[in-house]
Amino acid sequence: MAQYSNAEIDSLLKVSDEALYVKLSNIVLGEGLQFGPEDGEERRAFGARWFAHRRSEIQKIVCESDFAAKVRGNSESGDASLTVATVADGVAAMFGKPAALVIAILVVRMGMDKFCAATN
Repeated sequence: MAQYSNAEIDSLLKVSDEALYVKLSNIVLGEGLQFGPEDGEERRAFGARWFAHRRSEIQKIVCESDFAAKVRGNSESGDASLTVATVADGVAAMFGKPAALVIAILVVRMGMDKFCAATN
């Protein structure tokens, strides 16, 4: 099980989705040169596409198992940090710890029911 600090989760929960997509892109591609604002926009677009293309894989992990009941239970408790950590633990084996945390925040923000109901 991966370990995530509350401070790490809480700081990322304050970040916009656009910034999370840039962070996801930086994790997947490396930091890059960051020469101008267009580089950030390209990174955001790449991160959003990367997430969209892997959504069905993420849904299988998060929505189609006993794991989903555990996540929904945490979600209903209202503890966003615990829900994020639970989702991140579930996807970490496939995507790695840094990406898993960003993915988890995007999923939790969307809402478990909405994320699991939408299929590609």
